[in-house]
Amino acid sequence: MQKKRQKRIGTKYFEKKYSGIRFALPFTIGCITCKEYISKGYKFNAVKEKVVGETYLGVEIYRFHIKCTNCRCEMTLKTDPKNGEYIVEFGCIKVNEIFEKTKKNLEFEKTYKEKEEREDPTKILENQIKEAFQERSGIYQNDDITREIKISQKTNIDELIEFSKNKEKENELKKEAFKNKMIDFLKNTKK
Repeated sequence: MQKKRQKRIGTKYFEKKYSGIRFALPFTIGCITCKEYISKGYKFNAVKEKVVGETYLGVEIYRFHIKCTNCRCEMTLKTDPKNGEYIVEFGCIKVNEIFEKTKKNLEFEKTYKEKEEREDPTKILENQIKEAFQERSGIYQNDDITREIKISQKTNIDELIEFSKNKEKENELKKEAFKNKMIDFLKNTKK
């Protein structure tokens, strides 16, 4: 007797949840674990996955799994069809976000210092002393400038020409004196 072959039902042909693709980075990122920067346009063999249960106006959202080039740590990016860009999910950070965080920290420090200077009486006194010193130094600088203007107004063009000729003569005399000294030195060393 022959046995009947039974047909396998749906065991071989499941739809893949994951597919390997070639993925280029849309922006520069930094790995959180090893602090390595990976520049925009770097190509990866990424794993593309459909995000289950998330859509935007009927558009499917995808997640891309990539690995750091230095430490092989997994990083994930997700599509954002609402804004037309990618969202960093895990393992990395956008370089722009790093700069924004540092800007926020600097702004916080400035506001903290200003608040401290307004409330602390010693800081108020120090600031008043600095302002007074700056005013005095500004007055002295203005006096120097007005003196130079007065001197330049008194001098004539003929005096300036004569002064420059005298400087040229002095320079020529210095050169000749230097040459004579060198000649005397060389004569003494040969003997």
